[in-house]
Amino acid sequence: MDQIAAAIVVLSQSTELRNRTWHPVALGVSDRAAILAALRRGGYTIRELSDQAWRDEALRFFEAHPDDPSARLGAFLFESAGAEQQDVAVREAVPVSSAVTRDAAQALGVELLPASVDMLDRSVSYFKAVGFLPA
Repeated sequence: MDQIAAAIVVLSQSTELRNRTWHPVALGVSDRAAILAALRRGGYTIRELSDQAWRDEALRFFEAHPDDPSARLGAFLFESAGAEQQDVAVREAVPVSSAVTRDAAQALGVELLPASVDMLDRSVSYFKAVGFLPA
């Protein structure tokens, strides 16, 4: 966490990244399958759904739990997508590139370490311990 925090501080002060969206995406094993595997190792039962099935279940959850903070955010996100986009198929894999961030970090002397199985497992444990993920 210290290395990531230091990278965020340095990168947030970069003029090259000012007013741009940037993500310190850990390259390596941080694809969808690796993250799902880490959650499963952390004791979670994961049921994979198509994008449309997930959206339908999320909308049912939001309707049944209107006071849940995620319901307000979810309703906003789905509403902001607009009705014309609701039938558009979402790509299964969203391409992610950390090239802009990596290059800027490298120029500033910051090394962005690749993800590892151990790092993903520590992240799941941390999110569980602080209540971000249910225990």
